[in-house]
Amino acid sequence: PDGWVLLTVAENKLMYDDILKPKLVQLHHEFKSESLNDFEPFYNNMKGRERFRISIADYMTKFFVNSSHKDSFKIHAENLICSTGCGCLVNTLAWCLAESGDSCIIPAPYYPAFDNDLNVVSNVVPVPAFLEQTNCGFVLTQSCLDAAYDTSLNQGHRPL
Repeated sequence: PDGWVLLTVAENKLMYDDILKPKLVQLHHEFKSESLNDFEPFYNNMKGRERFRISIADYMTKFFVNSSHKDSFKIHAENLICSTGCGCLVNTLAWCLAESGDSCIIPAPYYPAFDNDLNVVSNVVPVPAFLEQTNCGFVLTQSCLDAAYDTSLNQGHRPL
């Protein structure tokens, strides 16, 4: 075959009830772990679970803030976005960095849901930079990027 099979979807609800949930319950009972009551295996709050963001903020403050500044500087959970899956982060970055109608150059082949992630909220147009295929696999070259940049301009979009 000459095509590609996409194996990058992060959420699989088809197997949850029959396979994953019973296994999680079994492991929960075997290891007497934390309650599963607040466990959410699928996409949730777009900023991420608060308990997780607090833990990440504390960790980042502990390991990334210079010890001489820890009393005056702290990383706060409300300033973090921790996402389930790449799509939410792509959406958020497009919203923060682009204007409606801008384009985003993406090395291709790429995960097809990026089209949706970029366009639905932010109205950013994805423009593929088609990689050159070599004996060693796909390679991103200057000519690939130049071609995508020219395509973006020709379509009337400001490339990011």
